[in-house]
Amino acid sequence: QDGDTKSLEQLVIMDNEIKLFQNTPNPFNQSTSIKMQLPERVQQADLMIYNLEGKQVDHRSINSRGLVEFELAGGSLDAGMYIYALIVDGEVVDQKRMILTQ
Repeated sequence: QDGDTKSLEQLVIMDNEIKLFQNTPNPFNQSTSIKMQLPERVQQADLMIYNLEGKQVDHRSINSRGLVEFELAGGSLDAGMYIYALIVDGEVVDQKRMILTQ
């Protein structure tokens, strides 16, 4: 068996995971892509973006499941570091940092 082939059981476990990926590119100046994986069991999911003072600068409700991708345009934000958080069924499951350059 090919060493790269994943068993069906492994794929089901992987599909069942909630995962937030690092945005790409990072740092970015015009736009960046944020991907996440959300299993079907998730009832509510939101992506929140905060500046370093803790002020929410963007919010996206996520209605899709599976591998989900958002494009974030940097034009509406000031240059600097931001934190984005994935909130699933009312709990913060992960957060990451991104840098917007001028």
